[in-house]
Amino acid sequence: EQARLLNARYGLDGVPVKSTTSKIVKALSIIGALLVGAGVTLFIASNWDEIPKLARLAMILSVILAVNISGYHLRFTRGDYPATGMGLLFLGSIVYGAGIWLTAQTYHISSLYHSGLLLWFAGITPVAWLLELGPVLIVSAGLLTGWSTITCLEFNTANYVYPFLAATVVLPLCYTNRSRISLAIIIAGLCIWTFQAIDYHHLDGPSLIFFYIALGIFLYTVGVLHTFSDKFSEFSPLYKMLGSVMFFFFLYWMSLEPVTREVIITLKAPFHLLPWVPFISVAALAAVNDVVAVMLSKNLEGPSKKLLHREIIFTACAIVVLALMPAAPYTALYAVLTNLILLATSLSLIFLGYGERKALFVNLGFISFAAHFVTRYVDWGWRYLPRSAFFILFGVLVLAGAAFMEKERKKLVKRIKADNE
Repeated sequence: EQARLLNARYGLDGVPVKSTTSKIVKALSIIGALLVGAGVTLFIASNWDEIPKLARLAMILSVILAVNISGYHLRFTRGDYPATGMGLLFLGSIVYGAGIWLTAQTYHISSLYHSGLLLWFAGITPVAWLLELGPVLIVSAGLLTGWSTITCLEFNTANYVYPFLAATVVLPLCYTNRSRISLAIIIAGLCIWTFQAIDYHHLDGPSLIFFYIALGIFLYTVGVLHTFSDKFSEFSPLYKMLGSVMFFFFLYWMSLEPVTREVIITLKAPFHLLPWVPFISVAALAAVNDVVAVMLSKNLEGPSKKLLHREIIFTACAIVVLALMPAAPYTALYAVLTNLILLATSLSLIFLGYGERKALFVNLGFISFAAHFVTRYVDWGWRYLPRSAFFILFGVLVLAGAAFMEKERKKLVKRIKADNE
């Protein structure tokens, strides 16, 4: 009663309260569910041959029903143990998957093992949807992605059912359940799927590297568009982070000397349009996203508009430079452009992190800068410096750079936290 009066006096009735304790309880419930699931599975498996077939099936069904009914009762019927109930429902999704394989083993069903992943996904996804259970949705997204990857490796071809199920079933649930982990799994799965699809159509080589660099820009622009939605703006940092990591990694990969040499040799060969179609398509989509973002930003005011325009300008410039690079296959030009873009990316991540009050982007920017600096020093220092001087200078630079970066990173993170408060 006293808490209610204080909330009413200071106008805190509608203010959401972040509870660290509740997060710990949820985490412990999930960990406990995993341990119990592993223990039950091991116990049954160790005594499996001694149990009659009908008794095995009855045992599997009984455990699945008992765990799920208990979890539903605690979370929804009684409602006083929501975290424990969620843990039991999560355990129910694990036990259901174990039951599929135990049943197949009992009746000697000679089906391909990846079919079990699809059945597991089909069984628990409705539970994640109807009961809005984030942890179960994470398992569902992982199962679907695992099923797609395994079938691609098994049959040496892309699984074209996966993008359909991911886009029409799991992706909408990620948004309705506000599950960023599930969304990250699906985005990563779709990126893996595109690699497999392109690779199996023999569209590999430099065009594949350019495609993934453009895909990183595209994901970043999708994150920019999410900032305009009050309902889905919380997903914007995830898209920006995944896009930044992909963009930096593949651009860094292309900056390595053996890869650069291969890219130049390929670009000097007769041009064929087909391998470049994925790159052109994704780069065009990223450019469209930038245009839409510019149109939507007209209604914004203040610092957020300036930051957004900087992001749009950087992604637009990256698209233009990336599109022009294949037209000029010169080693020196590639070395300069890739290193300039890598440096600009690192600095942009740091400024983005400060502008959006996200320490994660600041840390990511410093890490990418350190990786870029170390790689270039090793490339050039090992070639032009005496070996003893190389190691001495490298050690001094690493220590000094680490101290400087740690100092600046702490200052930026501290300022961000202070601004958030």
